[in-house]
Amino acid sequence: MRILQVVSHMGTGGIEAMLMDLYRNIDRSRFHFDFVQHGSMEAAFNDEIRSLGASIYECPKFNWKTLLAYENWWVDFFQNHSYDVVHCHIRSTAYLILRQAQKNKITTVAHAHAASEGSGPAAWLKRYNGKKIERYADWLIGCSTNAGEWLFGKEAIQSGRFQVILNPVDLERFAPNERQRMVARASLNLDDYETLLVNVGRMIPLKNQEFLIRLMASLSDKFHLLLVGDGNLREKLRSYVKELGLRDRIHFVGDRRDVEAWLSAGDVFLFPSLAEGLGISLLEAQASGLQSIVSEHIPGEAIVTDKVQVIPLQRQDDWISSILAHKIEWPRKVDAKDFERGQVSLTQVVSAYESFYGSINSSCS
Repeated sequence: MRILQVVSHMGTGGIEAMLMDLYRNIDRSRFHFDFVQHGSMEAAFNDEIRSLGASIYECPKFNWKTLLAYENWWVDFFQNHSYDVVHCHIRSTAYLILRQAQKNKITTVAHAHAASEGSGPAAWLKRYNGKKIERYADWLIGCSTNAGEWLFGKEAIQSGRFQVILNPVDLERFAPNERQRMVARASLNLDDYETLLVNVGRMIPLKNQEFLIRLMASLSDKFHLLLVGDGNLREKLRSYVKELGLRDRIHFVGDRRDVEAWLSAGDVFLFPSLAEGLGISLLEAQASGLQSIVSEHIPGEAIVTDKVQVIPLQRQDDWISSILAHKIEWPRKVDAKDFERGQVSLTQVVSAYESFYGSINSSCS
């Protein structure tokens, strides 16, 4: 079965990590993936994707000036490449892609990964075009019920076309690791008594890292904050850290493929997002055994252990009190049964996708 995965690019974000976990572990003798990315950047996972046997095609980036060229690229692509399924992981131009796929009698899948589009012109475009996605998708997937309802609407998710498949977490990869902890903490010049707070996510308004920087201004020198990720707010956040005189205690390490090492290094995971489709970073933090403090905007499906505390963002003092009450725990314990009950173990999610794609194949035969 030939499946085309359509993405923005295969960087180190949550969608990309989910797809890589899936592609590494799915039965590739039954399900062949190829990828279309937008633009010509050589993204973090491209070499590995090719080594697993997939092709990566580059379509032009979209803007209103390139609309005709963009549509023509997809017309030409589907005329020259044969697929059973097109699985679309983007929103802003999904309806254009799925419409062309349907014209070529290819089964179409739209995937809801988020529960908010942010703000600004790009967000307006995603919102406007997103309303058309459901019309051209034969099947609908959400990483949570909340994400599916937000993108497709209540009526669509109550139809037989929609199902939730949660993002997986690789328990073996993210298990707390003492050597990784020692190496990562040494690179930050941390002593054993110092508490490392960790956040993983793109540096965009929805991820709300500025809230964490404000918290740090109220915490003593024994507390450090590690920000893993990159994005268009990176320099603004750096400037804010400098303005508050916190450069020695707030560490920017950029996009990383070794997120598991930094989670092992941490003591408390902080997740103050304004919206999340699911929150794969929180699942990974729980797989590392971390105590976590999260905002009220995190879907319940992402909370699978009893180590997660939900505190509304307006109660900033309670966030501080909870951080101060934390005691460094090492070694940390993780119970795999928590993740199985939550339906987020890697084996369960891969099996769910194999069943989903297999059912599509059967219905199209």
